[in-house]
Amino acid sequence: MIRRRATQLCQRKAEKEVATPKALARAQTLATRAAQLFPVRVVRKFIDHGGPNQAILIAWNALTAVLPIGLALAAILGLILNRAGFSGATVAERMGSFFPNDLGTQQAIIDGLNSLQQQAGLFALLALLGFLWTGSNLFGAMEAVFAGVFDTPSRPFLKQKLMAVVMMAIFAVLAFLAIGTSALLPLLDQIPGIPISLTKGDTGSLLQIAVGVVSGFVLFFVIYQVVPNRRQRPSRVLPAALLAAVAFELLTRLWPIYIDFNKAGLNRFGSQFALLFILLAFFYFLGVITVLGADIIAVIDPPRRAADEAPAETPARPKPMGRIRRTALGAAALLIGVAAGRRLRA
Repeated sequence: MIRRRATQLCQRKAEKEVATPKALARAQTLATRAAQLFPVRVVRKFIDHGGPNQAILIAWNALTAVLPIGLALAAILGLILNRAGFSGATVAERMGSFFPNDLGTQQAIIDGLNSLQQQAGLFALLALLGFLWTGSNLFGAMEAVFAGVFDTPSRPFLKQKLMAVVMMAIFAVLAFLAIGTSALLPLLDQIPGIPISLTKGDTGSLLQIAVGVVSGFVLFFVIYQVVPNRRQRPSRVLPAALLAAVAFELLTRLWPIYIDFNKAGLNRFGSQFALLFILLAFFYFLGVITVLGADIIAVIDPPRRAADEAPAETPARPKPMGRIRRTALGAAALLIGVAAGRRLRA
């Protein structure tokens, strides 16, 4: 009985010793397969080149670009909507409703927008100067980040500044469409002939989301196609731009959440802290979305360093002698030998 028990224990121990390497091999196989999954490769790429820190770089430059964009859009939007039949007070009240109403914040926003419309020329000039400055900083930072993602050199100074100014103008228009649809969509009911169903209920919400996603898609497609200093394939850029546009539209939903949270009743300190937190979080996640989109493209279409780099220099081989040259050298050697022999005889 004791021997049988001991035999069973030895067999179980041997089975465990055999099963342990199998389990480790299976775990290694699963880990290898998981590492080859597309989302895992994108996250690894994001972490390897310091994506979180690079997102902060984009977030800071985007935050400093908000004021020039706001000045330009407020000046241009006031002129366009006035010609379309909307009053400046209507636009100001609609834009002010998306900010907290404590301590006269909405009234300050409305007064500021009215002053912008009254002095549109001055603020348009200031916005133009801001465009030139912040545009070069924002898209110069994006190019520096994308250079690390795609392993490419930066553009020359003048080409980078020209690209930045053009991209800043495109960015201002498309970013306004992506963020400002929630503010301008309710104004459609003031246009004669527009059905009420387009601005109310589920249809209005779907229209708002569709406009935001489309404008965000165009924005990120242009960024990923133009800003990196390499030739991009549009078919590789499309999925990254689409995912970034959807994520950006979801990110813009932070503002309604903040407004609803603020209506619950916060004191002065709490309201200002919440606004600061939302702004910082918004621009940081905007930077994360931008960098992740570039990582998606880099994983789909890896950097072609091996093809782009010049081949290593090899030592030049001596050229083979021609027939005439060999004959001449042989004749010269023969003459030298004959002359040397005569001297020895003498």
